[in-house]
Amino acid sequence: MNIQIPQTYNDLTREQRKELCYILLTSINEENSLDSDIPFYIIELLLSHLPKRTQHRVLREVPFSTLWQYAEPFLSTEKLYHFPDITKMVAPAPRLANLTIKQFSVADSIYYRLRLSQFKDETLLRQLTASLYCFKDKPFDILELPQVAEHTDKVDIKNAYEVAFAYTCCREYIISKFPKVFSSPNPSQKGEKPVFRKEAAYTPFSKIISVMAMDQYQPLGNWHQCNATRVYDFFEVMTESMIQTEKNNNLKK
Repeated sequence: MNIQIPQTYNDLTREQRKELCYILLTSINEENSLDSDIPFYIIELLLSHLPKRTQHRVLREVPFSTLWQYAEPFLSTEKLYHFPDITKMVAPAPRLANLTIKQFSVADSIYYRLRLSQFKDETLLRQLTASLYCFKDKPFDILELPQVAEHTDKVDIKNAYEVAFAYTCCREYIISKFPKVFSSPNPSQKGEKPVFRKEAAYTPFSKIISVMAMDQYQPLGNWHQCNATRVYDFFEVMTESMIQTEKNNNLKK
């Protein structure tokens, strides 16, 4: 039997990708572990592009352990960093590379509330999608979000789940890339570092932007210039600023 089973998000059909994102976001139970029947659902989904007769034959003849080798990476190592296209809108670049820290701040505040709802609040899903997309040839403007939402709300809800899942993957990538910025703060530093994890109190990025803008040396300029800084540039400068602050504090000891 010669069949092709998707092994990356790029290999999935559009419908498979949307459905998989929905499953992965909504199938974590209250104990923060995957529901027991989800592995079988994922395997069925990875076979769904095949004729029904072939699907049944594969499930009947191929050991579950063999099929799981294709499905398991989607739960561990395989990540989605690209966002779906929406007509007339500009999508976030892979890994959110084109977002300003202001847009990231707005999106992440919505995402935090969405995560608390266990990704079940469809209104927040729609709001997150609107916050990440822009009109062509126009920069992000929070005042235009209602107009943006008129376009993004037209996509089906599974598209919004795909956006939310891609954002989740990009978010985790940013955490890993800037560990100094996103490490757990010491008591004396509380309120000065953003906190991504739901176990700790959430620090809105708007506060972090204000701290950087009010810094004595203003490495990113005034408040408006800080808001317009690309998200990766912002965290690079913030990391360097934290290192220099630590060095200065050590010299004073």
